[in-house]
Amino acid sequence: MSEDAVTTHADGTADINLAGPVFLYGIRESDQVLQVITDARQQMLDDVAGLAQPAGAAESPGLVLDAGEAVRWTGRPREVPWWFGSADIVTSLRPTFGVVAFGLLAGVAFAGVVVAQYAFGSLALAALYLAAGRVLARRRRIRHSRYVLTDRRLIVTWRGRGKSVAQASLVTLRPPTIWGQSLLIETVPTRPPSVHYWRRLTWPAATNTAPSLIGIDDPASVRDLICAAQLAQRASMVASYSGSAHGAADAG
Repeated sequence: MSEDAVTTHADGTADINLAGPVFLYGIRESDQVLQVITDARQQMLDDVAGLAQPAGAAESPGLVLDAGEAVRWTGRPREVPWWFGSADIVTSLRPTFGVVAFGLLAGVAFAGVVVAQYAFGSLALAALYLAAGRVLARRRRIRHSRYVLTDRRLIVTWRGRGKSVAQASLVTLRPPTIWGQSLLIETVPTRPPSVHYWRRLTWPAATNTAPSLIGIDDPASVRDLICAAQLAQRASMVASYSGSAHGAADAG
């Protein structure tokens, strides 16, 4: 940390600017506090850099890493849940109830009309897909998933009709939430959520949502790895920003 990050007051306290969105006000013994922060950050970076990929874990085939990007963990699902909470069940049941209600009304209003019967049949097939087809398609997709955590990204690949990839930079993700043997992850809401309803039907195995890790072994340990990698990446960005700011100030 540079001394420029400290503003000293007459009462002996100081304000510390950590070259980012973090400020500490009214700190006594600021030199010691800065040293503790510096040591803790370095220890965190060392711990994350020393994380080993578990034995027997194979990287996702065809995955191309960026220059200098390091793999921290890889895995695959061991079991695949059928449902992900009550809201997921409602997503399937809602169109079914709607079609049934519409069919009852149409049966009364258009009794004997062949065209109406065909229309109702088409709606029934669509409702069947929403109720059951999406669950089967999602389950198959998850069964073929491969998970990769690097020091920069979280990546999920799966093979169905071709190969699909869902990935996100760690700094754009919220900390994972444990759901059974799964880690459900959301992006930081910096922009409006996707409105592609049809693509979201296979959540949490959709391509337009944050990559989630389903049915993995020891989700608590993997969650800690992700959080540590997120903190390390943010710390590296803050350090880079601080170095650039001080370099510009010195040049000026």
